Amino acid sequence: MTSKSEFRRLVRDEGVPAAFNGLMRVLQDPKASATALASASRTMLEAAGVLKAPDEDVTKQPHEMTAAELDSEIRRLRKAGQSRSEDDLFD
Repeated sequence: MTSKSEFRRLVRDEGVPAAFNGLMRVLQDPKASATALASASRTMLEAAGVLKAPDEDVTKQPHEMTAAELDSEIRRLRKAGQSRSEDDLFD
């Protein structure tokens, strides 16, 4: 079984450089389609922190949320808490 820490190390040490190299190949390919260039460009700009997703920096306070939004946020937080407590990535 792969632990979370081992998985994260593999992603950081092998996956991130491979993803970056793939993006660079697309961006430097004169035959790349406009769609591929746009997607790679956006991904690179987001990774660099130049672009933010719409509403990414707009965080509602609990008193501003609807009941459905509160329920959704509670579920998200519970899931985040559970995922941190699990040691093995694959069971």
